[in-house]
Amino acid sequence: MKNILKLIPAMAVILSLASPEPFAASGTTGTPLGGLGASYIVYNAAKNIFVKGYRLSGQHWYHEAKFDASFNLYTKVGGNVKTMTNLKSDREDAIIPIYNVNYDIVNNIEVDLLAFGPYVSGDEKSSVMPLAFFEFVVKNNNTTAAEAAIAFKISDLAGANPKKIDGIDGVYFDKTSIKPDNSAFAGASDIPTAEITTGSSLDQFLASGKLTGPHGGIVAVKLNLDPSQTGRIRFVVGWYQEFIDKKWDGEEVNEGFYYQNYITNAIDAIKYGLAEFVRIRDGASHFANSIMGIKELPHWYKDRLLNNLYPLTHNSQYARDGRFAWREGKYYILGTIDQQGHAQIATSYNWPEGQWRQMLYWGTTQRRSDDLELGQIHHDFNGPKHGSDKINALCDWHEHYHRDYWWSKTENWSDLNSLFIINIYELFLATGDMVWLDSLWTYVNNTAGQILRQAKRCIDKVYLAPPAPYDSNNFVLPHNCLGSYDREGATNEYNGSLALVAYSALAEMCRARGETEAAKKWDEIFVRGKEQFSRLYSSKSEYAANVEGELGVYNFSRHLGLPVIMSDEEASTAFMRYWDRSNKGRDLLPWHFYTINHFGDFGIAIGKVDEGMMVHYTDWETHCNRYPNYYFWQDLDQSPGMHSYMTAPVVWRSYLLISGFVMDKFNQRMWIRPMLPSESNGKLSSAPLISPGNWGNLNYEETGNGLTQRLGISFQKDMMVKEIRLKNVGGLENDIRVVMRGRSVPHKVSYSGKGLDAIIKIDLDYPVAINSTDSLLIGVNRDDVGVNNRLRNGRFSNYLSVRSLNNRHVVDYSVEKKGKVNLAIYLANGVLVKNFDLGMKNSGRFSQTIENLSSGFYYLSLMHDGKCISTSSMVITK
Repeated sequence: MKNILKLIPAMAVILSLASPEPFAASGTTGTPLGGLGASYIVYNAAKNIFVKGYRLSGQHWYHEAKFDASFNLYTKVGGNVKTMTNLKSDREDAIIPIYNVNYDIVNNIEVDLLAFGPYVSGDEKSSVMPLAFFEFVVKNNNTTAAEAAIAFKISDLAGANPKKIDGIDGVYFDKTSIKPDNSAFAGASDIPTAEITTGSSLDQFLASGKLTGPHGGIVAVKLNLDPSQTGRIRFVVGWYQEFIDKKWDGEEVNEGFYYQNYITNAIDAIKYGLAEFVRIRDGASHFANSIMGIKELPHWYKDRLLNNLYPLTHNSQYARDGRFAWREGKYYILGTIDQQGHAQIATSYNWPEGQWRQMLYWGTTQRRSDDLELGQIHHDFNGPKHGSDKINALCDWHEHYHRDYWWSKTENWSDLNSLFIINIYELFLATGDMVWLDSLWTYVNNTAGQILRQAKRCIDKVYLAPPAPYDSNNFVLPHNCLGSYDREGATNEYNGSLALVAYSALAEMCRARGETEAAKKWDEIFVRGKEQFSRLYSSKSEYAANVEGELGVYNFSRHLGLPVIMSDEEASTAFMRYWDRSNKGRDLLPWHFYTINHFGDFGIAIGKVDEGMMVHYTDWETHCNRYPNYYFWQDLDQSPGMHSYMTAPVVWRSYLLISGFVMDKFNQRMWIRPMLPSESNGKLSSAPLISPGNWGNLNYEETGNGLTQRLGISFQKDMMVKEIRLKNVGGLENDIRVVMRGRSVPHKVSYSGKGLDAIIKIDLDYPVAINSTDSLLIGVNRDDVGVNNRLRNGRFSNYLSVRSLNNRHVVDYSVEKKGKVNLAIYLANGVLVKNFDLGMKNSGRFSQTIENLSSGFYYLSLMHDGKCISTSSMVITK
């Protein structure tokens, strides 16, 4: 990534970096490509370096496992042959899960690369596959026909003795040094006449663009291109491993990989990758481009949202039988649960199945030696005796008494218990999966009881009196129970804040299960605990004066749609107190991932968004911009260490706060309460709403920090919604309009809460299905949201939507004023496929029929006098 600016004290300058910069994420060593818990490979185009991350290790080092590989180019125009070996380019852009490279033009032929990992939101099977994908887009800019070919050479990816794969145009490696591992790679193209050959002589390829011979470590794909024609050359790399290691007691185990439930060797992986190439490409591109397409947010911030997902490949461990955990990274610890509890957000909202299994794993391994320990969550799964011990295997499903973290008495830690409950509620919101919740409910109740026992200061199984003026009958906050901040002095405040969020989550889950009395109990415990937290901690002048951990997880309550855990006045005072302590967000403590979440996201959650973003910027500047080659290997501490620490995805929590989106799928409730930086000017355009396998799109505009609001909401597929909750600035009654397909949606409006908890509650008379063609428009004190999208004074506003009609797609649009109108249609990867010149249009409403598009996901942009005035999306299936 380029050093696009030095650390600048002026916050306004930092927040103004919203326009994309080409190749801003260059110099990173390349995007890691591979599945969840499946290992990975890395291609660094700037240096033509390939790295394999086959065997997991507690600490990662980038240069440990290079392998001999290269991409090579052959071109021929007329009689002029030009070639390039070991293709390299510093015009490269790494944004997980994709990697873009622009190579030099050779023989007037353009060559660009899109590499990607198997990450499609909601598609668990693809996401765990041991696959890396490469697609070269080759364009003949000549006025005559041309030949173009690319050869992928791998000398030894996972062993020796390469041979051609029967039935697939590729090469297979067997009899490897890590038996019984094997690997394969194959070529393909979108042009049916492409010639795909294998062999061993690169000289032969450079002479003709083709190879001969069944054996060898090279696959070549050759195209014959007409003038101005573009073709695609594709390669898929797959691998297959066993995972044999030892537990802390010396027992050797073979836990395998989760993808082994789907494939039996690398050839199976390649077949899957070739068959699903286009779908996975479009899904991975949509994932990255949707984030990067939010024009009001700074480029560095969007870049960080994506590239802090490196633990998906580096740190995940997913056993064949479904046990799932994250490796801490700096230390040889499996499942550092306090860190994972903060970082699981990206996987919960995209690939929740693995996270559900991890929660089951936490539950089945709960401590249960006696009633004073029942429900206590372990710190990890098979911890080492010392920090340097290399323990790589997971404990068994029901191993309640395995060795735990070496640092301190984890049987007394309380934060792990609260995070267990919070993480389950987060998954339940994202999926609405009552079957999973039912299967975990006994474990949830066990752990909830343990938190209440810890409020009685049950240390080493000895009850002690709670702090004055409370007694053991009414005190509900964990006290002196140790936790993640055992060395930082913030344990009580940190554990207490987590417990409050857990109590609210318990009440909501009980209501969903129909347990009315239990829900009432947890509501009462929350109210009691909030008063106790205020009296003991958040109202005190020393609160949050020195340790950011005291700010705790206030932000969790906001992005989960739960009641806030302290008053607005206390929250603002506490944040500004630590803001001054941190030199206005420029001095962060060494454990920086905690800091950006507890401190930075606290600011965003209470509306001090610029300040919160300053904390995130300081962290990005320190750990990424100054050291781009460490981007995918960030350490726990501030000094570069290349240890690939697991907590990096925690940055996604800040985005959920900014977009304000929460979707409770079980109850069909949707919150949208954006908290925007000042540089956004009260807008979010085409902001993704993150939901597993069904991302939404939000176009939002507000004035007066939310006194007026205009929301346009769509989803890729049907999202059933019957209740909507918006922020209510000032706690006022408002003029509310809800429109779908140009018609008012019958609804009732009520108001509740105050301050940051004040909401506008919109209950629809019947659930509606929001999708890519039926978007939902909501107006709060806005005249420009109405039936048929007309203003009250009869004028039209700028608007774009898509509907299906007899296997055709009809685009309905309106323009506010006269001008030249175009409709541009893009693929998910940003490639323009159609541009309709709709001519001069007066103010009014119009339609355009779209036909002859292939299946896939498309973006639409309505242009007026050269400027984009509205966007939408559509999915075509045939």
